[in-house]
Amino acid sequence: MFFIFCGFFWTGLRLADGRIELPSYYMLFVLFILAPVAEEFFFRGTVQHCLKKNMQAEFFGVSAANVITSVLFSAVHVYGWGSSHGFLVFAPSLAMGILYDRTQRVSFAILLHSIYNLNAIVVRSL
Repeated sequence: MFFIFCGFFWTGLRLADGRIELPSYYMLFVLFILAPVAEEFFFRGTVQHCLKKNMQAEFFGVSAANVITSVLFSAVHVYGWGSSHGFLVFAPSLAMGILYDRTQRVSFAILLHSIYNLNAIVVRSL
């Protein structure tokens, strides 16, 4: 929780001095609400959940269902944003999948996804 607060505080400071150029309100809605909710309900709540029911294999504490879901998640991002973006979302997708596997709650994965998107905007504006 402390790190989440620090991230929002840092973003607020960067906004205050004009170093971050925010996208339109529509894009903010898409980046922080629509995309995380839609993607996590589909990929974690549906795909990963169904795969986890049918396969119990794990590799270094990461479920095979999570790895397969993360590959699909990355492939969708390659299609929409290009290969470098698809590569960059693979590791965060694994993290969201681990969080989902441990808690069985999509809401935590949605929150992590929104924070990741916020981070991407901040880094892009530096």
